Amino acid sequence: MGRVSSALHRKDELEAMDRKTRKMMTIYNSLHPRADVDRLYIPRKHGGRGLISIQESIYMEEQSLSRYTEDSEEELLAATRRYNILNDWNGEDNKQLKHRLMQEHKEKWMTKPLHGQFLRQTQQTADSKS
Repeated sequence: MGRVSSALHRKDELEAMDRKTRKMMTIYNSLHPRADVDRLYIPRKHGGRGLISIQESIYMEEQSLSRYTEDSEEELLAATRRYNILNDWNGEDNKQLKHRLMQEHKEKWMTKPLHGQFLRQTQQTADSKS
């Protein structure tokens, strides 16, 4: 039970750090106060701003460590597997995980009536030129 509560506590802390990063960007005029948050975390080549979320970065590292301990034969790493110190590996490699997270942000961004307008219009223009 302690692991679940600490994970929730940590998730709140990571969200707060992401929020603080966005706030600092707004203070220093790098981000408009009403800018879409999902667009921030989409790569620039896909129309986003290319920022890396602290929360997602740590999640990807945890998945990577979990995969490493899953494949390892070392005694101490096997102990971490036995006691479930790390979250279970979901079978995705880093490239698949990054792509899935980017797609989730992109879908959220696209469904927004005002903020997703740019992405929908550019896709329609690209489709009509193809």
